[in-house]
Order: sequence, then structure tokens, then C-alpha cells
Amino acid sequence: QGQQGFYSADLDGRLLEFLYRPDSLSDIEIAPSTVDTVTGSRVIYIAYDWNNTFSQDMALLQYDAGNILEAKYGVFVQPAFTGENPLNIAVVSCANATSFVPVVLVQAVNATGVGTISAEMSNPDCIILSVSDTAALARVADRFKYAILEGNGK
Repeated sequence: QGQQGFYSADLDGRLLEFLYRPDSLSDIEIAPSTVDTVTGSRVIYIAYDWNNTFSQDMALLQYDAGNILEAKYGVFVQPAFTGENPLNIAVVSCANATSFVPVVLVQAVNATGVGTISAEMSNPDCIILSVSDTAALARVADRFKYAILEGNGK
């Protein structure tokens, strides 16, 4: 833990920062098959709504997860958005998820205190991180990063 309160790890010269310790996130479940879906592919999309209130924090999750997946598993993360955007970056949804190219969808939900990680019921190759606010996003982002670092599904 650093002086500013962040927890950090060095992954092949890449600094990863966390707000929470792994043991304080045990209430956020993530299935081993979900981790396998993400770490077992060669390419994944990580997408979110570019115009969302939490888009800066979602972009940081996209970046950090991309660094972990590339360094540890050789998985290339293709940034994407869930709708048309001024940057002309790929637009993807769960409909685009396949076993060869899974999709991680980070979405804001209209609820209080929600932070979950789950596979979509109709398409298990689409992993959905649902968050209600920035605090929930920080917790879910840290839990997701820890899970892929640990390779919980392997």
C-alpha cells in the first residue's frame, strides 16, 4: 500500500493500482468460467458507453485489464464502445460475442449500490460488469482485475 492509500502491483514493469484489497471484495462473485472466457481467448473486446457518466473510470478499467491480459496471457484487448461515437471506434454488444472473440461489457445500471460480474444468460461469451455508481465501478474493476491476475478459472 502506497502513501496515497492505493494498493499497487508491478506486472512486467507495468504499474497496476487498486483501491481495495482482494479480501475486501469477496462479496463480488465471479465464476471461474467467466475468468476462463476472458483469459482463454486471443482477442477480446471491452466495451462501454462512451457518453456515460462513468466513462473515464470505465476507460481506466479497459486499459488496466488490457495490460494484465496482454502481459499475463497474450490476449489482445480491442477497445470498443456500445454505441456510435465521435472516435469511430468499433461498436459492439453481447450479440458480437463469440467463443473466439468474447465481449466484456461494462454497463451502468439504474439501481443503488449495484456491482456485479456475470456472464450473459443467453450468451456466456459476453461478460457483463454492471455498476450503479463510481464506488461500485471501483470495486467491480478491482475484483475483475484481481480475478484475471490470479487466473481464478484456470
